[in-house]
Amino acid sequence: MKLKSFVFSFIFLTILLLNSCTAPVAKQCLSPQIIDLKIKWGDYIMKKDILVEGYILHSNGNLFKLKNIQDTTGAKMGNINDDYYCEIQKKIRNEFLKIDILNVTADTMRFVEYKSEKSLTTQRAFWNSNFKTETNEEFFDIFDKLTELKKILE
Repeated sequence: MKLKSFVFSFIFLTILLLNSCTAPVAKQCLSPQIIDLKIKWGDYIMKKDILVEGYILHSNGNLFKLKNIQDTTGAKMGNINDDYYCEIQKKIRNEFLKIDILNVTADTMRFVEYKSEKSLTTQRAFWNSNFKTETNEEFFDIFDKLTELKKILE
């Protein structure tokens, strides 16, 4: 009887340990409602549906390079620390609170997407990277900060 109990406990603890090592953990700055947040950004040619360059940052800090704008994963580039993630997430969230919609068409557009399927939240900003305006100025800064991630992880 003791052996059965020991074996059960051992298997349970092993599974628990393996799950804790491999399961993605969302950052502390995220509320439970947006625990699945994905931040996507890049340059996109809408007329031809071509993603020139794109990336996605998952709530566990994993950064992926994308091939298509519809992708949610791609080639993993690495993982960023909690503090940097939370700084970026807060900046993007605050900007979308100020500017609800930013959709300026151009041949090639820059974009930032803030999406949580759990909370049914999707916010996108598209703008012409050739013109800095009062409306898109902060998104230029956000884009630059996000682009720094790939340099950090290269």
